[in-house]
Amino acid sequence: MTERQEQDAATSPARPLHVGWFADEDTLGTFARVLGPLAVGLADDLVTITLFRICGAGGDDVFGPGVETVRYRTRRLFGPGAAAVAELAGKVRSGKMDLLHALDASSAGLVAQVAREAGTTYAVSSHATGDGARLGTLGADCAAVLASSATIRKDLIVHHVSAADKVHLFPPGVYHVRTPTCFGETGRSAAVVAGGPMESASPWQSVLRTFAELRLREFDCVFFIMASGRGAHKTHRLARQLDLLGQVTFVDEQVASQFAGIVKAADVYISAAPSGTVNVRTLVALANGSAVLAAEDPTADFIIDGQTALVFDPGNPAELTTKLVAILDDPGAARALAGVALAYVAEHHSPAAAVAALSSIYRSAAAEFDQATRQDRT
Repeated sequence: MTERQEQDAATSPARPLHVGWFADEDTLGTFARVLGPLAVGLADDLVTITLFRICGAGGDDVFGPGVETVRYRTRRLFGPGAAAVAELAGKVRSGKMDLLHALDASSAGLVAQVAREAGTTYAVSSHATGDGARLGTLGADCAAVLASSATIRKDLIVHHVSAADKVHLFPPGVYHVRTPTCFGETGRSAAVVAGGPMESASPWQSVLRTFAELRLREFDCVFFIMASGRGAHKTHRLARQLDLLGQVTFVDEQVASQFAGIVKAADVYISAAPSGTVNVRTLVALANGSAVLAAEDPTADFIIDGQTALVFDPGNPAELTTKLVAILDDPGAARALAGVALAYVAEHHSPAAAVAALSSIYRSAAAEFDQATRQDRT
């Protein structure tokens, strides 16, 4: 390519792309604060998104009027059959989609089948350290794998999911407030919200014993727990034993759309337990200006002890109590911690940067696939 051609390519407008997104309902709920800005930003960058969803699951208006939703049927245990795959592939071809994107590992198998049937390429997002073993080695049709954190990317490479140069670090992007929101009002009780998976009751015992200790010391706090899972029954039972049911409000964990508003009103957010999946809710809490205490979590690059959050051992209620008391005793230091966290989120989790990175990955994948297709035809 001549210098003039390179200049023309750099200044010429990007060609429109059409991408099909596939995701399970849990991903759409958990990552709504990430996927929404992505869809809006990609539209501004001439990337049209079509969302493929299972029939009967959720509502249609996930990302707004700019994203079309296509429904498909699936068998409860075995997933979509050959006829459904063929129908989806027909929709991909008729929509002239340039590539497909599995927004989670659970959708990767279906997307690989549909892409193969439709004669196109695809990408896969990974949000959990277990995805490396779950995905196995993806075929040559997979153009890119997007890892939500450095630990997840390492896991994918170790399991040879794809060539290392195809496994991209793609941190989630979220909107953030300008200044800390914690401890901004004097004369009101401090609001402490704890969230995270409740598959085991053990971490929640630490949270509840900390709440009980703060009540004993007569701290002026209101406590909320926003979680659900197999450990819920034991957690409620311990709250009753500690005589906390009148002091702790259990919030329906399913109200994901209200989570940002809840943590924005919180002075302190406690991420009670790691799950092996990138902790988007803790990222949202950081982005909304709360002071954050977080259980040790290697999947979350944004949890940095003493900088963005105070990290604690989820099996050690004394440590959690000490660190929560330190925050409550020094609101100025808590706001300073939240301010550093906001600066980190702005630098490393910008929605605009995420849009630019994803658009570039899409365009490179589509261009490479188009070039390979032309070579096969000659």
